[in-house]
Amino acid sequence: DTGTTDLRNLTVTASPAGVGAAGLAQVTTNGNTYAFASDGTDFTLSGWTAAGSQFAGGTLSFNSTGGSINLADLDFSATNGSLSVRAQQLVTGNITQTLGSGLNLGSGFLTLRADNNVVLRDVTAGGFSVSQANNQVFSPVASNGSCETIGSGFVCAPYSVTMGNITDPTGAGSFSATARHGITAGNLAVGNLNFTTYTGTVNTGTIGTALAPAGSVVISADNYTTYAGGNIVTGAVEANIVSMTTLN
Repeated sequence: DTGTTDLRNLTVTASPAGVGAAGLAQVTTNGNTYAFASDGTDFTLSGWTAAGSQFAGGTLSFNSTGGSINLADLDFSATNGSLSVRAQQLVTGNITQTLGSGLNLGSGFLTLRADNNVVLRDVTAGGFSVSQANNQVFSPVASNGSCETIGSGFVCAPYSVTMGNITDPTGAGSFSATARHGITAGNLAVGNLNFTTYTGTVNTGTIGTALAPAGSVVISADNYTTYAGGNIVTGAVEANIVSMTTLN
């Protein structure tokens, strides 16, 4: 408990097995409690509302050393704080935003890292980065982590990335995601976009709007790394710069 002082930065690393079934790790700052609930296998981060100056200009970082992470109703819009979440579990770690829940960081930045699937619903943020939690590792046990051979390339990224509608209140943020087997998204009202899948399809709704076009849109399905082929399907695109690359 930090008493009446608002935290600007907080880094938590925890094991769901260590916290235990029905267990709870939590941090209280100036009357607000940020709980990291465990069922013994996975963590759930739910019902957070940043107040005062909590995480303003800073980041709440959470790293789970095992299992997957569920996100539900996280609101940092009053302070524009950033959020970083890593599911460190090799190969099978997921990050999933619960259906029907909100995730609003205002102009804060969202960083998500997982080896398997990343699933978001509607999100408001000033930018995001979605990437793998682990590369290939050799100790304490050998594992490909998030990596596999696709076509002629050995690549590392989450298995798949799915998201709903994304809103960038700044109109200038950077939104990047990389996947091995496809990216699916709703409407993307963002400043700048960079999506790459090493095989499969990038499928999005509209990108930018006539009144607020995206600055730069770069989408690649393969990107000459794997030569495995891929597809790009989008709704209407309003942007100043557009680059789309596919071998199909």
